Amino acid sequence: MAEEAQAVATIGCEDDGLRALLYRTESGEAVSDNPPTGEYTEMHWTALGKALLAQKSDAEIEAVVDRYGLPKGTEQTHTELDSLMEDIEQVRSRGYSIEDNERSSGVKAIATPVAIHDELFDNIAISIAGPTSKFTEDRIENELSTLLQETANVIELKKQYYS
Repeated sequence: MAEEAQAVATIGCEDDGLRALLYRTESGEAVSDNPPTGEYTEMHWTALGKALLAQKSDAEIEAVVDRYGLPKGTEQTHTELDSLMEDIEQVRSRGYSIEDNERSSGVKAIATPVAIHDELFDNIAISIAGPTSKFTEDRIENELSTLLQETANVIELKKQYYS
């Protein structure tokens, strides 16, 4: 996925209300804010985190916000619950989240949940990230979202039939 998108690809999970980055890979052309594997951060300002939040009930999201707040990363970060919930509703309806300069200026990402529920993971997502100039609305809608969702489906099938 990283090679095809010429981007950074990641997989992450939710751990006690935070986004944990489990794995990261990139193509030779990739540029992002270089988050390290193992990093924990608030969920509201990353595409992975918002894809993870979208799998929760509204009450569970409110509990996460009550616990960690909505700290500001950039001018684009959701710092109000109502704004975040509107974004989460869009994620739920279109099937993927968008991070648009919310954690780091100049970085855009999209993420989608992966339906794997077992003893290790109950809530995971995958993402593709890169510079905002390469993540246009048209490319996200017509290329990257499809690549992302196809990759999630392959992961789900491999987990179901090959593990």
